[in-house]
Amino acid sequence: MISQASVRDIPALVGLAQAMVAEAPAYVGSRFDYDAMTSMLEDMLYENQGVAFLWLNNHSGEPQGAAVAFVYRRPWSFTERVMSDLAVYVRPEARRGGVARALIQALETWGADRGISSMTLGVSSGIH
Repeated sequence: MISQASVRDIPALVGLAQAMVAEAPAYVGSRFDYDAMTSMLEDMLYENQGVAFLWLNNHSGEPQGAAVAFVYRRPWSFTERVMSDLAVYVRPEARRGGVARALIQALETWGADRGISSMTLGVSSGIH
């Protein structure tokens, strides 16, 4: 089940971010800052500067994946709103079932419903 995250879901989002950093080859040796991640997500969700979706396991209700994106105005036009992913992560045991695709589609639908003209995705973690 995919649901749009709210501020009450921030601890689950931070937990997934911590799992991603621990697994990602690109972040080897990086120190995860729980408080900084919490603060960033609070700012983004409270100020409506972005969106997050959680995928919850249908049986346990535990969060198994998330997609987080931020919204901004394209610098050269300042009127066009665009979206970029901050992270898409699915716990290893929940992979290969279309969860990441469903999370990205949720981001796309959310953005289209709000007049977002484009979305960029990237893979910088080294998790594929």
